[in-house]
Amino acid sequence: MSQEELEEYEAEGNVEETEEVLKEQNEAQGYGICLDILNSLASIATVLASRLGAFTSLITDMKEVNEELKCNEKIPKRIEENSNDLNYLKMTLPAVATNEEVRCGAENYPLYTLFRQGIMVRTNCNGNNMMVYIGGASSFWRAGKRSHVSVYQFGAERRFPYNASMYQRMSELMKSRGVTGGYIVVLFGAERSEQGYVNPVNPIYLNTYESNQPPYSIIIPTYRERIKTIAQDDKIIPIIRDSQGHCKCDICPPTSQVASRYIPSFLLGLGNFFVVSQPPQFLQPRMYLVVGDDVDEYYVGSPIYSTGEECGDARISGSVLQAFSLDEYCKLYAQATGKSFNTSVKNGGVVLRIPPPNSWDCEDILNWSESLGYEISYLKAYMNLAIAVGLILSSFPEDYQDEIEDYIYGSEFSNCQDLKECENEVRIIANDIYNSLQSEDSDKLVSIVHHCHEESISVDKDCYNSCLSQFKDKIKRLSVWDYYHLAEDGKDELASIMAEEECKKVCSKFNANKYEECMKNLYPSIRRHITE
Repeated sequence: MSQEELEEYEAEGNVEETEEVLKEQNEAQGYGICLDILNSLASIATVLASRLGAFTSLITDMKEVNEELKCNEKIPKRIEENSNDLNYLKMTLPAVATNEEVRCGAENYPLYTLFRQGIMVRTNCNGNNMMVYIGGASSFWRAGKRSHVSVYQFGAERRFPYNASMYQRMSELMKSRGVTGGYIVVLFGAERSEQGYVNPVNPIYLNTYESNQPPYSIIIPTYRERIKTIAQDDKIIPIIRDSQGHCKCDICPPTSQVASRYIPSFLLGLGNFFVVSQPPQFLQPRMYLVVGDDVDEYYVGSPIYSTGEECGDARISGSVLQAFSLDEYCKLYAQATGKSFNTSVKNGGVVLRIPPPNSWDCEDILNWSESLGYEISYLKAYMNLAIAVGLILSSFPEDYQDEIEDYIYGSEFSNCQDLKECENEVRIIANDIYNSLQSEDSDKLVSIVHHCHEESISVDKDCYNSCLSQFKDKIKRLSVWDYYHLAEDGKDELASIMAEEECKKVCSKFNANKYEECMKNLYPSIRRHITE
């Protein structure tokens, strides 16, 4: 059967005929790998294409698909064979992220909802080393006095400040509009000079104007079952309420650290035959049918692996932009065609892949992040905060550095557009946190530091109004929103959330005199430890 006839079947919605033809072609050519996946995919592809509302074309070169699939199926075995090579594991395994401070609503959900996957890299921005986490974020993570995202890569921990308000609002809006909750986050954290770190090798299957061919098949790592096993073995009640009614998950960070030292399980994904045929864009997702686990928002932000044309080691070839269960798409299929559809593939779903940054260089990460709606000035504020924290922490005794970093990230800093001003603000707050920790009543005193710091930061209204208009218009025009299937009012509201939160950061100012006055009134006995 010709490609024209196949495309005509698809255009007319003749899913059964399309599926049968593909099956016959595969059997005739001897491609026996994962035929259940191929057949189910032929049916589901119609739903995906109609959902996107875009022109589609059919891939018929099954030889290339089959060869690449064979290569990617070797990834788990190859990682296992190199399990004694620590540097190999550090370069290859994904990161596991969590937060100790959680919303109390998490008590009603499985513990794994407090964990996410991503990648963690060290980069250098303007001569300063810092850590970057690109991955998923749970809507149950919350802001708090010591709130930070803990990320573990093969046992190595780094901490990151986190805008809980923005991601929680975005996730709730998406869920209310029928879109799987969750969004890819880009977080910047401090890097201390004495800590070593092995970066992943540079990514593959980049999305450029010269070459826009995504992988036919993918492998997605998963620590979810491992997390479940570790949590079940722990007899401690996972979520604890304090006297103020705030909830914490004390076992979440150690569970992440333990899980990250294991080799994960892997899910196989195969690209849909019906591929979006649009001019190359910076973000151009491709859809994959994935089997091996229930696919849901846990996988949003997860790294995607492929071997590349050389059929070599596992390389990062993108991230999961969206994740849907098969049940969700079965319902969509019924709505689109008027026919019921029951897939033979269980424990699976559909993911949308976006290409990775061109490299782990600072500029490439920033450009990639901007295409997701993160303004450079907003990211720069967190970059400078990470640099300032990295420079200042060494001024304090080593036994206190982790605790000081925790409390710093639990405090909301001003715009930090100027590194010197940011460093001065961080130094003042870090000094007072350190001094508070010397007291028996440290919890109360640190709360005072946070209160006075919050009271000393104000948002410039003129700056905010100008910023809001500019950012919102730019964010709303991004091509990434086309793949969230939101109506215009949904796009408008999502763009508003990002613009509001980002502009609050960009237009905030720290008033040192106001802070000192507040501290004298509420904490007159503080001893100043001045760092240099």
